[in-house]
Amino acid sequence: MAKALAVDVKTSDCPDEDTRFSAMLFGKLVGASSIGPEDRMMLQMFMEVAYEDNVTAFNKGLTMIKAAARAAAVVVEATGAHGGKVPTDAEAILIAEEKGMTWHQVVAISSVLFSGTVPTLAEIGQEGYGSDPGQWSSAKEARKAGKACMNTYLKSGDAEGYRSMITKGATRLAATPHFAPAAAHMMLFITKLSKMTFDQDMGRLFLDYCEEHIEVHKGQGLASAANPLDTNVLTETVLAEKNKTRSNDTKMEKVVEQMDQLAKMENSVKSRMGEMSALSAKVAHLERELSKSGGTSNAPSSTNACSYCKSPDHFIRDCPKKKEADAKKALASAEAGPSAGGI
Repeated sequence: MAKALAVDVKTSDCPDEDTRFSAMLFGKLVGASSIGPEDRMMLQMFMEVAYEDNVTAFNKGLTMIKAAARAAAVVVEATGAHGGKVPTDAEAILIAEEKGMTWHQVVAISSVLFSGTVPTLAEIGQEGYGSDPGQWSSAKEARKAGKACMNTYLKSGDAEGYRSMITKGATRLAATPHFAPAAAHMMLFITKLSKMTFDQDMGRLFLDYCEEHIEVHKGQGLASAANPLDTNVLTETVLAEKNKTRSNDTKMEKVVEQMDQLAKMENSVKSRMGEMSALSAKVAHLERELSKSGGTSNAPSSTNACSYCKSPDHFIRDCPKKKEADAKKALASAEAGPSAGGI
């Protein structure tokens, strides 16, 4: 931490007494330095442990330098190249507090988000903070050479290709020492957004979110040090679309359920129709049998009487008179014996 402070603090500026005034000056030095949030937190913990009586004065010094920075800072105006501006020292401090990295690293991330390329420090110094990477001279040259950028993937809807492009850009950031913190924030951004989109089979939302994020934070990299994802943009793009999809899924489930019920009803109707067809076939068979028998009924009646005695109560096969006559003939034939004419 001493080495980190030594980058911005001269030895002659350091307090040499353990007093409240010295603690306040130390707080101002820490607040004005470009050390990262983690180192700043460690120094605050150190003060609370080693100089508990002077913690209030130290925190007062931190507050004073922040107040001075805010008073000196002005809203970044689009006065530089392509809408950018080189921040003042006070503005640079505020940017570092909000983004968790230097403004140079913020601009580098903006370039990676648009084209996947890592700019040089000289290019960053020329374009400034808040500039539109799509308007940079290097971006125009890249487009002439046919190199892909965000607009390319938006036209084709290739979210996977875009994610691959910015992931490679983050890897190149990590390979450059002064951009290492930016690379870490960038990879966290990609990982978090991927879990909310690609991991739920909604990859297109990754691209939709990044398009809106770049528009909202034009030339200003990621949302903040606390969370690289912008909550408002996230709600309007990813979460809103997810809720819409869930609603559509619910409606589709109801439609499928209704279709299943209709299919069951159809199968039931088909089954009953089959039974009716079988019954109809039986009726048709009986009608054919009746037709073969002359269309008459098998029951005796006045129109279908016995052909022997003309009784409507029976057929000839059941006729008692015929049976009686047949019996008499048989008896007479038996009593007569062989015919006389046969000797």
